[in-house]
Amino acid sequence: MLAGSESDSEKKFHLWLHRKRKPKGKKTNIYVIGKSSFAGEYGSPKEDNLGEIRWHGAFRQYVFYPYSDTMWSKGCLEIVNKFLNDKNKRYRNKLRRKAR
Repeated sequence: MLAGSESDSEKKFHLWLHRKRKPKGKKTNIYVIGKSSFAGEYGSPKEDNLGEIRWHGAFRQYVFYPYSDTMWSKGCLEIVNKFLNDKNKRYRNKLRRKAR
């Protein structure tokens, strides 16, 4: 999944989300968020991880864990927030279906 940039006039996609393999014994997925800066239009991307989205049991929802020394624009945080809302809604629906 890619995320948009700060300016609406110059839409550049620079974030990606990737699901990691579920750790042994865990019930929920972990998602890594990173940025891609392209060497050229057709060059290979240089990828940097910026944080993770993981389940937080005390909050009973997926939460965002940014890595230290990362900066987040309003637009990037909106993308992360939308992703969190979607994952939490899907997880709750899954639990409701199991309870029936």
